Amino acid sequence: VFADPFKSGELTAALAVLDKFADIDADDWVDPGFVVAKIYPLDARCRAALAWTTARRVSLAQKLRAKRKFLASLAMRSYGLETAHVDSALKASLDKKHKKEPLPDLDNLTTIAGDDFDYDFRHLGLDAVKTPFLIAGGKIVELGLDPEAAAKAASSAVSRAA
Repeated sequence: VFADPFKSGELTAALAVLDKFADIDADDWVDPGFVVAKIYPLDARCRAALAWTTARRVSLAQKLRAKRKFLASLAMRSYGLETAHVDSALKASLDKKHKKEPLPDLDNLTTIAGDDFDYDFRHLGLDAVKTPFLIAGGKIVELGLDPEAAAKAASSAVSRAA
């Protein structure tokens, strides 16, 4: 799912799609196996922070929980997208036992991640597609801002691609 993190409604729709494929907070959560749920924020700081927070986890359930906490925290802010918002979301994504660890330098993370994503995104013409959207089976599906409708559209797209 590609979403603009400057628009909290788009993050909410992306979270609904993520939840559609796995209720990661359920005690009986089982890895769905065939669905790869990736979220690509259209902001380099957010992508780098999201990559850092999920890379630190071992299991898929831990990665999805961290991803969800990070995105939910970003979606809750009321204005703009400052570096402090991204840092706060990073902190929110940490497990209790890691809360006291220092956060990484966001500028350094962004530099390490590079700008390949932005170049590829523009080069493939994806910057002309209305966000949020996903790619399933090689087809672009615009999701809209209604979380329930976005989750339904994503589910249908994945079913058609399977």
